[in-house]
Amino acid sequence: MNDRLGLARKLPLAAVALGGLLVVGQARAAGPYSLYVTVSGAGNHDGSSLANAMTLAEATQAAVAGDVVFVQKGLYQLPQLTTSFNHSGTAQNPIVWEGEISDADLSWEAEKPKPTLSSDGSNSTVLASAIAANGQIHIGGDYQTFRNIVFQEDAPGRGLVEITGDFVTVESCASKYPSNVSSSSNHTWMVYGHDVTFRQSSFYNGSRTILWVRKSGAGTADNFLMEQCKLTGANNHPPIQIMPTTNSSSAETIKHPIVRSSVFIDNPYSDGIYSRQNEQGAFYNNLFIRSSTPYSVDVHTGINAVCDTLGSIVAYNTIVESGGNIIFNRAENQVYFFNNLVYLTAAPSGLPYRYDNPFDAITGHKNDYNLWYSTSGNIGSMSCDLGSMPSTTLANIFSAYGFEEHSLIQVAPEFVDASSDDYAPANATSKQVGAALPITKAAGFWMDITDDFYGNARDAQKPTIGAIEYGSSPGGAGGTGGTAGAAGAASGGAAGSGAGGG
Repeated sequence: MNDRLGLARKLPLAAVALGGLLVVGQARAAGPYSLYVTVSGAGNHDGSSLANAMTLAEATQAAVAGDVVFVQKGLYQLPQLTTSFNHSGTAQNPIVWEGEISDADLSWEAEKPKPTLSSDGSNSTVLASAIAANGQIHIGGDYQTFRNIVFQEDAPGRGLVEITGDFVTVESCASKYPSNVSSSSNHTWMVYGHDVTFRQSSFYNGSRTILWVRKSGAGTADNFLMEQCKLTGANNHPPIQIMPTTNSSSAETIKHPIVRSSVFIDNPYSDGIYSRQNEQGAFYNNLFIRSSTPYSVDVHTGINAVCDTLGSIVAYNTIVESGGNIIFNRAENQVYFFNNLVYLTAAPSGLPYRYDNPFDAITGHKNDYNLWYSTSGNIGSMSCDLGSMPSTTLANIFSAYGFEEHSLIQVAPEFVDASSDDYAPANATSKQVGAALPITKAAGFWMDITDDFYGNARDAQKPTIGAIEYGSSPGGAGGTGGTAGAAGAASGGAAGSGAGGG
C-alpha cells in the first residue's frame, strides 16, 4: 500500500540508491524520530526536523515501516478522506505515531483525560474528526502504533475512528466525544482488523457504543485485546460490543477477545461488555461500577443456536451495581464464571443472573467461588427471572439444578464476632500488631471503618483496611517484608527498628 515511487521522488538520491524501506527510513532519521509533524508544516516540509516539519497529511503518505513519527502538540482538524493512516509497517518495524505530551498531561480524571485535552488543543496532540456523517478517521495500514494522542469528535451523532488494519496498537491515548448522545446508526470506534490492542487509554462518552469489535468482509476482528483502560459515559449502548453484526444468523464467531484490568464506570445505559457470537473469550480482573441497567457482562446467545458465545471465562471481576448483573444463555455456550466479587448497592428485583432459557442454560454454565454481597443482606431470598419458568428463590434454583455447594457463596455485609480467633486484632493474646484494638463495625460495612489497627484515623481518600504485620511495634519487625520474631531481629536489627514490612 506504500507509495514507494512517490516517496523516492521526495528523498535524496543517495537514499534512493540504497533501496529498501528500512534503509530509506534510516537514511532520513533525525534523532529519535524519523519524521516530524506540525499542524501547518514548516520549512521545506521534508520532515527532517521541526524546522522542516511535514503536515500530518504529508506524513501519512511518506511514513514507511520502521518510522517513528513525532506529532507536535496541537489541534489537527482532519478533512474528509484526505488523512487516512493507510501505510503499513511490519512485525519487526511498525510505524509509530508519537504525540507530544508533558508531565501535566498524565491524568485519568474525567475532566482531564490522558493526555489533557484543552479547548484549543494546545496542551496535547489532538486528531479531531471534522468529516461528513458516518465518516471516520481511518486506520487502514497494518502494524501501526498510536501513542499519546487524543482522538476527538467535534460534533455529536457520527463515528470517530475506524480500524481496518491488522496488528494496530492504541496506547496511552484518549478518546473524547462531545457529550452523552444517543444515535441509532453510529459508533464511536469500529474495529474490524484482527490483533488490535488498546492499552492504558481512556474513553469518554460515545455515540451509541463506544467501541464495537465487528467482523466485516475480510476483517476477522479476532484476537482483540483491551487492557488497563477506562471507559465512561456510554449513554445509548454498552461501552464495548464484541459481535460480528447486529442479529446475525451467520455461524461465524469472533475468536479470542480479551478484556482485562480495565475500569467501566458511570455508563448510564449498560455498564460493561456485550459479548455475542464470541469464541474462547476472556473477561477478567475488571472493575464495573455504577449502572442504571443490569448487565455488567452479557455473554449472549443472539437469535439462534449458531450465535452462541462459546467456551469463555468471566473471572476475578469486581462488580458494583444496582440490579442484576450477569446474563447467560444457551447451555452449549459453556461459560465459566468464577472468583468474581459482586456488590449489589440496591435490593435487586431478581437474581444477579439472567437466563433466557433456564432449562439448559443453568446446567450449561459453571459458577464457582463467587462472592455476592447485598446492602439489604437479603441474598438468600432473591427471586430469579427465569423467563417461562416461575420465579423461585436462589436456594431452590441451585438445589433444583444440582449445583455444588461452593458454586455460590452467599455473604451479607455483616461482621461476625471473631474476638476469640487467634488472628483477630480484637484478641488480646494475638501476635498481631494492634492486638486488642477493636474494629469499628460502623453499620456493618467495611468501607465505613474509620480507624486502622493502631487506632489512627484512616485517609479518607484511601480507605483500605490495612496490612497485617508482625513484630513489636507499628511499622513491622526488622528484616525483609516484616519477618517475625527472632529471625526478623537477626536480619534487620532489633525487632521493630528495621525497615518495616507489610
